[in-house]
Amino acid sequence: MKYYYLIATLPDLSLQMETATINFDEIIETIDRNLSNEDQQAFKYLVYRNDNRNLLNAIFKKHHGFTPLPFQRPATFGPAMIQDYVQERYNFPEYMSDFLISFQERFSEMPMDEIEIRLMEGFYQEVAEKADAFIADFYLFEKVLNSMVAAFNRSNYNFYESRGVLEDQEITDKLTNEGSGLSALANAYPFITNLRDAIHSKDPLSIEQTLDKIRWEYIDSYRKDFFSSQHVFGYSFQLFMLQRQAAVGQADAKEHFERLSEQVGAFRELI
Repeated sequence: MKYYYLIATLPDLSLQMETATINFDEIIETIDRNLSNEDQQAFKYLVYRNDNRNLLNAIFKKHHGFTPLPFQRPATFGPAMIQDYVQERYNFPEYMSDFLISFQERFSEMPMDEIEIRLMEGFYQEVAEKADAFIADFYLFEKVLNSMVAAFNRSNYNFYESRGVLEDQEITDKLTNEGSGLSALANAYPFITNLRDAIHSKDPLSIEQTLDKIRWEYIDSYRKDFFSSQHVFGYSFQLFMLQRQAAVGQADAKEHFERLSEQVGAFRELI
């Protein structure tokens, strides 16, 4: 389906733009309202990223005493539904419902990283099976980025003995020892040196800005018809990036981010 009118009405976006005048909720609602039924279902897989984070925050707070991030928006499910996830589990998408049914009795004994891995395993599998090709490709690219970040962090902190099951094994193996592996990957991923330098800086804001720039350029370079649903989905991903940047600048989110950064810094000294 072509979205000539919708795309013509959407404001232009850039990664460095001032976001104070952007009404994110209004633009997101406009996009969702004008999509076909089929594309609305695909659009949910963009928003589920925030639902995943909100659900994990609720689980971590309840079972591990973790101070949650502010509620992430846009979201398919409101705070009340997320907090009552046990009773509401059958109203969630299949991957999320299956995750809760399988693991909810074990959340207190499971490490937080394992809980996240189990949820994301189901999410990525469902995306590959049900989502639009562009959305599926974007999440595959995210997996590549996550693999690179994990590998560079292991190099930073001399922590080589584990591999995340959601990582691309080939990439993490090549980056275990930088040099020839890094050079080989640079042909396919020209941004990899800049990403390495950002990770080695150990500056969380610099790392996030570098990752967003890489994601933004991937979306811009993806071959898609300008008036297609894929263009709308790419635009939406970029809109969500700007929304997250704006949220980080808010006082409560900034304070939470700085507190987490201090905790991570203290942990680094231990390893």
